Amino acid sequence: MSPLEPAYLSPDLYVGILPIAVVSGLLDGLVAALLVRRLGGGKGAEHRRCCRLTLGRCVTAGAGTALVFGVKVTMLQMVGLNLFGVIHLLYVDLALIVPGLALGLLVCSRVAGMKSKLALTWAVRALAVACLVAAPMAGYATYLEPFNLIVERVDVPLSAHRRGTRPISVAVLADLQFTRVTDFERRVIAELMALDPDLILLPGDLFQGTQKQFRAERPAIVDLLSTLDAPGGVYAVDGDVDRSLDLTSVYREAGVRFLDNEVDQATIGDRVVRIAGLASELADSETRAFVRRLEDDVNGGDIRILLTHHPDVVMALTPDSRIDLVVAGHTHGGQVVVPGFGPLLTFSDLPRHVAAGGLHDFNGRRVYISRGVGVERGQAPRIRLFCPPEITLLTLGD
Repeated sequence: MSPLEPAYLSPDLYVGILPIAVVSGLLDGLVAALLVRRLGGGKGAEHRRCCRLTLGRCVTAGAGTALVFGVKVTMLQMVGLNLFGVIHLLYVDLALIVPGLALGLLVCSRVAGMKSKLALTWAVRALAVACLVAAPMAGYATYLEPFNLIVERVDVPLSAHRRGTRPISVAVLADLQFTRVTDFERRVIAELMALDPDLILLPGDLFQGTQKQFRAERPAIVDLLSTLDAPGGVYAVDGDVDRSLDLTSVYREAGVRFLDNEVDQATIGDRVVRIAGLASELADSETRAFVRRLEDDVNGGDIRILLTHHPDVVMALTPDSRIDLVVAGHTHGGQVVVPGFGPLLTFSDLPRHVAAGGLHDFNGRRVYISRGVGVERGQAPRIRLFCPPEITLLTLGD
């Protein structure tokens, strides 16, 4: 895709909390610059001739700026700033202000004829050069990786008496989480359909916008979902962000089977696949009873898939569960992954390496967690780093 296509320049990147984040960042930059200047060593005439900046003084200036940041965040939380908003403020600081200050230090240390020459120790100079990397990395994380769609192909083993004469292909499309339909969403659907799956599963979080945006985009959403088609059917459940919207009628018009604590089944080749869709987490007795019935019914050689938004449901299943596979989304793979460590945040109680996405055997229960297509909206920054958007083709019984 060209960087000039609408998805890259989506207006939701430039509204909402972004102006607040930029102003916040500029204030942090000003505070940090004043502290750096104030902490420059030397006295009297020596101080006027040279401002010596050491790594220790940089750390002290950073701590002072962090204190100011904490006070500012506390005040903003009183008027509606949430965790994602805090992350947005931090992101602007790290992406723009930190490399801007680093560049300023490097430039000032090289400018001749200044009334007060800035002298950097080798450690500070190395740190400043390293900080410059943050700007291009942020540009990549905001404008490129969120649209670098990949296809993950995963083989899911089945017990011998449920394998059948040929494998079954299941496409997973999770967490689109758009505010308007763009060329990117159309491309996602086109690439998924090119996989020619037997079955398509949507684990929730389709749309994240206001009621007004939803009403405006409703025809486009129906048109987009109407292109999804598979011999075994297309199935969806609710997520978190779209639970307040009337998606039931949208799915119905688009030919998608919406499951609300319900079980449907499809015949694919010589096998029967039962798809159970959860309305929510296992937070109420009705939902828990629904899952227990699915687990306790051990008769038949059908394949059983539990479709849910929240992957933590797998922790409540019995070790000898009759459910063959849990398919979920929600975590986005963390969106930001630190090599060698994993995602910083997953909003899941599952171990980090499991919540990071992919196929896992969790205490004898098999779960596939999609890293999703979209990003968190609202007050959150648009960012994916080392965690590209994905659609998945699961091959059952290969």
